[in-house]
Amino acid sequence: MTTQKTIFILIVLMTFSNLSFGQCKNFVNSLDFSPLQAFEYCEDIKVAQMYSSSEAEIKQKLEPNKRYRILANAQNHIGEMHLNAVNQKGDTVSMEVKTNENRYWEIMSDKKEKVEIQLHFTKSSTTGINTSGCVVLAIGEMENSNLVEK
Repeated sequence: MTTQKTIFILIVLMTFSNLSFGQCKNFVNSLDFSPLQAFEYCEDIKVAQMYSSSEAEIKQKLEPNKRYRILANAQNHIGEMHLNAVNQKGDTVSMEVKTNENRYWEIMSDKKEKVEIQLHFTKSSTTGINTSGCVVLAIGEMENSNLVEK
């Protein structure tokens, strides 16, 4: 009886895992990646399940004379997302840009350095149970020489 119970629990957990991954896949497919259209992707798109009032830190290497654009989005029910990129000295090196349709962050780099992208959510649970949701992060890069000069 114990083996059957264990197998049943594993099947339930695998089904739940597949459903939540499917939820994130649908969320990613619904996003507008047009702000990264002129940029090359540095890395793959990062997708994760995060909880409200949770934090994440992503390390990113910056190359000299490049411009970086970070596109991040999360499902609304896990709270308002806050993103900040800081260098090794602790200085903020990112600038948030909001348009009518999009929100993204810009980093200009004139030297080789590492930054830490800090991501957190402000919604706190009133029931003691944090909700989880999908979070997407994509980083694009562009040579500064590719910028249009006027």
